[in-house]
Amino acid sequence: MPASNLPRNVLLIIPEDATAVAGLRAKQIDVNGVSQTDRGSLVQTNKELQMVDYPQNLIGFFYWNLSAPPFNDVRVRQAVSLALDREEIIKVLYEGRGTYNAAIPSGLESWWLDPKGNDLGPNAKYFKRDVAMAKKLLADAGFANGLKVPMISTLNAYGNTFNQGVELVQKQLKDAGIEVDFKPQDYSAYVSSTFLGKFDAGTMIYGLETPFQEPHDYLFNMYHPKGTRNHASINDAELTAMIEKQMRTVDRAERKKVISDIQRYLAEKQYYAVGPIGNVTVAVQPWVKDFFPQSDYGRASEQYLKLYLDGKPK
Repeated sequence: MPASNLPRNVLLIIPEDATAVAGLRAKQIDVNGVSQTDRGSLVQTNKELQMVDYPQNLIGFFYWNLSAPPFNDVRVRQAVSLALDREEIIKVLYEGRGTYNAAIPSGLESWWLDPKGNDLGPNAKYFKRDVAMAKKLLADAGFANGLKVPMISTLNAYGNTFNQGVELVQKQLKDAGIEVDFKPQDYSAYVSSTFLGKFDAGTMIYGLETPFQEPHDYLFNMYHPKGTRNHASINDAELTAMIEKQMRTVDRAERKKVISDIQRYLAEKQYYAVGPIGNVTVAVQPWVKDFFPQSDYGRASEQYLKLYLDGKPK
């Protein structure tokens, strides 16, 4: 068979959402992720499209260096988490389609403890916005007149929704007495320095954590002193012991108990202030067969090997 006739996937790089949506409407694009705003529009006008919705296996979070003020004080970290209005973030950025993350993201549903439920215990209170409590904790930590700190994030990598989120969380923090001096950073510099923990003490950073398929990858990488993504320089002996215990636990039910205990512990420590995340929506044309949700970066090796088209209009 000539190479030109072999089955193949054509992956288009489309910087603008509007262009991709137009391609879906014109039936020139078979599969494409869409924003929640575009989802609503497409549902109304293109009823033949299947909308596949699923929790996003991704963490949006604040991080900092724990070795120096003010973020070496648990009360300051808790205040940041209490300042976040997760409901507003989900409503404004994701049109109400989203979930709360804990130390384990909601995309890993079988391991995740929902901060809105009962399983996280009393420390779930740090995931519910409480401006008065945030201000009290700041005052108790010596910042009765509020706190002003530098903040780094990148605005040229994750798209408009993330960028709007950066602006929104700054407003929420200010309501609770935390004013930031925002310093946007080019992504190439961000991922090669800041994301690796190379930033000035006393700075807070807002970013995303790569999706993984196993809770260990989040817990070890982000919280163990030998973790490659230990952004905050965490070195907590009790936590390290729990992480290593779940590494050695073969029985799934027993391991789940340990991982649940870790999430409850981290909910109080707030080594990172973890925000909510929006659902993923993928628009799929009716002639696309064997599509299934993607939860990591394995598109070519997992998704695209199985997809095929049947009955696509010529």
